Amino acid sequence: MEFIPIKTFDNYIPANLLLSKMLDQDIHCYLKDEFMVTIDPILANAIGGIKLCVADTDFVRAKELLIGFEEEQKITCPKCGSKTVEYIVQPKNPANWLFAIASWFLTSYALKGKEVYHCFNCKYEFDSIEEPQENI
Repeated sequence: MEFIPIKTFDNYIPANLLLSKMLDQDIHCYLKDEFMVTIDPILANAIGGIKLCVADTDFVRAKELLIGFEEEQKITCPKCGSKTVEYIVQPKNPANWLFAIASWFLTSYALKGKEVYHCFNCKYEFDSIEEPQENI
């Protein structure tokens, strides 16, 4: 049985979460280079990150499951319904830039940007994801 890399990660947490999901679906798989990247994260780019490898006999089914898992994780825009939403950091106020530049010379204060979900389709920004309402 030959194992084929299907996805790479730079962190062991999402790699192990996906590994667990695949194992729950009876896919023969393992994580290659997990310990090397976990022990020395600087090497992640040099060795290609943590690789989720699946058996060649399970590759097609694993690819379908992977697409399904990724589709489940996508956030839907509440305004237009698009799935082109990402969590981004943006500056809170343009006036903060002047303060940031001035404080950079005097102190080591760093400004924290505002974290929002941004829809790249309709440009709508929102702070939190609403949980679906369950009918009782």
